[in-house]
Amino acid sequence: MHLIDAAGMQEILFGKIADFLTRMSAPVPLVAGISGGGDSNTLVQGVHRYVTANDHDASKVTCFTLVMAPIWPDSAAERARELCADTGFEHRVLGSDAMAGLLGMNESPERLWEELSDRYSADLAQFFGTFFINLAGRASCEEVGGSHLLVGYNREDVMAELLFCLMNGRRPMPFPKRRTGSTDVLMPVWDVPKNMLDACYPHYSEINYSERVDSSAVRRSSIYYMAHSLDALVPQMSMSLMAGTAKLMDELAGWQDLTPVDGTPLMHTGYGDPEEQTELVNLLARYFPQWHLGAERSR
Repeated sequence: MHLIDAAGMQEILFGKIADFLTRMSAPVPLVAGISGGGDSNTLVQGVHRYVTANDHDASKVTCFTLVMAPIWPDSAAERARELCADTGFEHRVLGSDAMAGLLGMNESPERLWEELSDRYSADLAQFFGTFFINLAGRASCEEVGGSHLLVGYNREDVMAELLFCLMNGRRPMPFPKRRTGSTDVLMPVWDVPKNMLDACYPHYSEINYSERVDSSAVRRSSIYYMAHSLDALVPQMSMSLMAGTAKLMDELAGWQDLTPVDGTPLMHTGYGDPEEQTELVNLLARYFPQWHLGAERSR
């Protein structure tokens, strides 16, 4: 057994992130979602190493943090601001008004959250959060003229999604690079366990966990439990499963494509109940007047 402190873990992971971005030939401008939590926090210094080593302009990197109670507290933005200090990166804190402006909303994100949580329960919090981070990240890419969005999906995130797809008879979604509309979403820490990411900034991670919204999305939690359990049973089992699946999908050209929902920035896999999908898209469209749904979709 080897013990390693936060500084040693940072040294390993920042270099790993920089190497990943080098392999991907990630161009600037770059946009990164930084939540103030353990996963995405590591992106800041990893990206900084990458742009420094490749003589990229640090001012062409934009980090953004969403703020909206109860999902994203103000303190998360403070942690993200501290992480971005002295990097030369732009750090945008997107509160309610800024999010609404960026995404062309006619009502606040809080109001949308209230309606969705009333309809589907507060267990929707994690899904709502991922949805908004993706929308805001892609819109930020468009605003700065970039095409690459960095997110902090960790090993268990990717493993849980893979298990969900397989359990439901679906083709896996591409990782660690996923084309989403006109944006390439990159996952620099896709193969790093969450506990290693938390170990880079343990104090920040501890605060982040204490601020999380209580949620009991049973199926989501169960799949994440399985994802975390794999390596506890057999070390690196999750990596074997992900690597084997990726090899098979590449050989068969079998990855699940995301296709756009006409008139919106939404993407879908083709699965799910069409009536329920239409109902949800119509609900969302009331908050995003710039979306232009077809007559059949908007009924």
